[in-house]
Amino acid sequence: MAKCPGQDLGRKNPADAVYDIPCYNCNKPVEFFFDDLSRKCPYCEVRIEKGDEQLLKDYGCAVWCKEAEKCLGAERYARFREIMETKKGGNLASFEASFLQREKGGLENCVKKD
Repeated sequence: MAKCPGQDLGRKNPADAVYDIPCYNCNKPVEFFFDDLSRKCPYCEVRIEKGDEQLLKDYGCAVWCKEAEKCLGAERYARFREIMETKKGGNLASFEASFLQREKGGLENCVKKD
């Protein structure tokens, strides 16, 4: 099965693939991977949600990909669409253009996952 280039770790800058988000409760770093929606703080066990801006950055390919809902799963896709419609005012064309420019092409090889 071919890998989706929009979510391929090989195409991501390491700093974009794994990063820390401070815990809302204890302010200690919580390690997040780009495909996480939330994680439990290893220090105080509070569940930390990924912020809207980070979610848009991590799943930007969902703006244009016709397989986005299958690829990301219903929960992630629904959350992404909700943020796009509220935070970005539903301006998908502008967001899509900025995502494609950032990725510098190469996404024409995006294939349907089985």
